[in-house]
Amino acid sequence: MAHFVNAKGTRISNTIIKGGIGQPMTIGVYGAAGMTVGPNDASIAGITCQGPDGNQITWYHLTGKRVANVMVEAKMGASVWDYFQLAVGEPSYYGAEKAWAKGPPNKDGRYTTNPNEVPAKNTKPPPGDVVKLLLDAWSDLTETGARTLTAQFMHETGEGKYCFNWNLGNVKCKQNETSIPHMYLKDTWELLSPNVALQMVKDSNGLGYIATDEEIKARKWSRRGGTVIAVFEPPSYVARFKSFASLADGAQRWMDHHRGVAKRFSEYIPTVNGGDCTQVADLLFRAHYYTGNQADYAHNMIAMKLKIDRLLGPVKS
Repeated sequence: MAHFVNAKGTRISNTIIKGGIGQPMTIGVYGAAGMTVGPNDASIAGITCQGPDGNQITWYHLTGKRVANVMVEAKMGASVWDYFQLAVGEPSYYGAEKAWAKGPPNKDGRYTTNPNEVPAKNTKPPPGDVVKLLLDAWSDLTETGARTLTAQFMHETGEGKYCFNWNLGNVKCKQNETSIPHMYLKDTWELLSPNVALQMVKDSNGLGYIATDEEIKARKWSRRGGTVIAVFEPPSYVARFKSFASLADGAQRWMDHHRGVAKRFSEYIPTVNGGDCTQVADLLFRAHYYTGNQADYAHNMIAMKLKIDRLLGPVKS
């Protein structure tokens, strides 16, 4: 018995599915061997076959062409085995399904054929090791300062859970920076103005979308008024991050970014050494180090700093 499914594999037979003009959506037909699949009016929507998978599902990209409703059928000869109705409307960029080009990495863990791309692997250094590296490599830092910057690393990476390839600060590549070792991370989100987010998503060729309120709540993201959260998938340049071969290498490049902030703001080093996480978060925000909620960033840095102090004990005088 053949039947239609969406990209998640959920059956969508005999339903109304909304689509946008020019926005491909992924659909599949379970048990589609020998069948013809497509809209019964090609002027309203077009379809291209992506091929079968290993689970008896043949996948398609279905793209609306003009505002109208059209029946999409799976047929064997003249017999219709399954159908659903596609309601084509004006394009929307809200919701994860709008990232229609999203796909898994290749078997080698990479998304492209660029020889500089490295598969992303979790690398979780102990906080004490990061503090020691900072003190050994940056003479301007006191122990309190080293702990403060380590708190920033821990916030950025979920206490190391999301630290990949020794990128301690989740430092991104520039848009065209592909000639250095790099990696891609899934579900990379940015807090942006609605106009900027919309243009970036439109330019992403199906690798980006704007998060719905439901997703923001489910993922426990936060945003300030007048902003939206845009999410990007590999191999979008927005999801491209620098990759390092060792903790020492990654720490050095991470420190370079903080040294850059220190050159812009003379108060940065004294603020870091004073352990003032709120002011450090403010200066990093002003330096465009991150786009997220500033109050949340400061709150999380403070929490991470307390954890480090409990772990390492009192600062030696």
